[in-house]
Amino acid sequence: MPNEYAMIREFAGNDIEGVQGLIASVPEAAAWSAGDLLLALRNNLSLRVAEEHGSICGVIIFRVMADEAEILNLAVASDLRHRGIGSLLLEEAIRVSKAARAQKIFLEVRESNEPAHCPRRVPSLSKAKLPAGVLVSSAKMSILFLLPVPPCLN
Repeated sequence: MPNEYAMIREFAGNDIEGVQGLIASVPEAAAWSAGDLLLALRNNLSLRVAEEHGSICGVIIFRVMADEAEILNLAVASDLRHRGIGSLLLEEAIRVSKAARAQKIFLEVRESNEPAHCPRRVPSLSKAKLPAGVLVSSAKMSILFLLPVPPCLN
């Protein structure tokens, strides 16, 4: 179900406090300090935020190098999950990566992030099975999107 209220936009310098608070409130997210966020901006990483009713409710941090992209952090406010915000952030990372001519996108999921260990629970990944072009390695729970992305993710 697409989210009708969340807006995805580029990270701005005045978002640091809101993003830090969000990341701190999501135990599954990798901890990033204000310094880490500023360093990410200086090193040309891509940061996007989801904003709803003026509050930051999601963030995705990723980088594109040559023909590969890597999602470094993805967090959605716990009380706003299962509303499509994470999918919107992921779709934005895919769009930017495709525009930069990436052929693959990597996403490693922490062992402690139990809901993400079953991609079949994520409606945008699959209804009955994983679509062609999405590969899952259970060793470290890595998800690899081969671009162009399957229609279910576009």
